[in-house]
Amino acid sequence: MAQVTSNLTSVAAALRELGQVFHLGRSGAGGRPLGDEMADVIAAGVQARTLEQQQSPSGGTLAANRGGYGRRKRARGVPVGVGLVGNDVGGEMLEFEQVRGQVAIGPNDLVMTAGLDADAKEKVEWFSEGNPANNQPPRPFYELDAAIEGQIDDLLDQTADRRIRALGG
Repeated sequence: MAQVTSNLTSVAAALRELGQVFHLGRSGAGGRPLGDEMADVIAAGVQARTLEQQQSPSGGTLAANRGGYGRRKRARGVPVGVGLVGNDVGGEMLEFEQVRGQVAIGPNDLVMTAGLDADAKEKVEWFSEGNPANNQPPRPFYELDAAIEGQIDDLLDQTADRRIRALGG
């Protein structure tokens, strides 16, 4: 007599696991929680675009510093996005840790708030919103762009590949 066997239990388990491929609290392509890896990609992208490329998320040039502050920065050759405090050049607002800021990770969502303390958050707000009283236009910078989205897509592809391969083995 012929015997029929089924792998329904293992198929069902694999399908349940497949639904968790992009759970942000689980291990990503680099072995850390996927949400943390995504936050690092976003922070590094925002930092590089703003500091190194001096560009807004849309690809335009960041508005120059104006007034006395702008004159002091230009005299010292300090670019937009790098702070000038007295005679010291500082860029704490755009240090990696400050750009990464406070991170909240859920199973399906990642929320990032630039700045680790009230002072840093105030600088981010001032930089982003501008200051009409000082004729300083807004310089929004804390946004995704096509390059960062592409890097996130790559990270998700690598994570999915790794997790799907693990299902087969």
